[in-house]
This record gives sequence, structure tokens and C-alpha cells, in this order.
Amino acid sequence: MTLDRKLQHLLSHTHKNEDTVILEGKRLIVDAMRAGHHPSVFVFSRLNLLQGFPFDLSRELAMYQIPYRNLRAWSELKTHPGFMGRSRATRSSSRWEKS
Repeated sequence: MTLDRKLQHLLSHTHKNEDTVILEGKRLIVDAMRAGHHPSVFVFSRLNLLQGFPFDLSRELAMYQIPYRNLRAWSELKTHPGFMGRSRATRSSSRWEKS
């Protein structure tokens, strides 16, 4: 499997895995990181887009720079920001639990 196909599979919104969540949008990703939910996979299209992300260098993180057109094809957003993150989903509050 090529790297492009592997990343597409990892970042696919249709890839059903209740333990992971795909995040798109700088504010959403940064807010999640500040709350302690750091991505295990981070894909970006341009180096200058990495400014302002609070990466925790003590954590393992797979980072890939790929063409914007690939990210745009995988995204569910109308205008893709140029990066995506895949994190483990956790529930931190009982208000999210189903009754």
C-alpha cells in the first residue's frame, strides 16, 4: 500500500473506528491539543501552516507533508485549511454519555 493510500485510509471520515476522531481546522485542532488531546497523525500541505500549533515534542507524532489537492480530496469541508489531525477519542465528561 502506498503512503498516499495509507494516509487516506487513516484520515478517512468513513473509516469507522470509535476510538479515533479526525480533526480539521486550526482552531479545533489547537483547542483539542491544549485540552490534552494530541494527534498521533498530523498531515499538512505547507510548512508555514505549522505556526501556532502547540506540538508536544515528548509525544510520538507521525507528520506528513502532502499536496494540498490530496487533503482537499479527503476533506469533508468545502474549503480545506491544509491540515488534518487524527487523535484518540476520549470522553472527559458524563454529559456526553448516552442516557
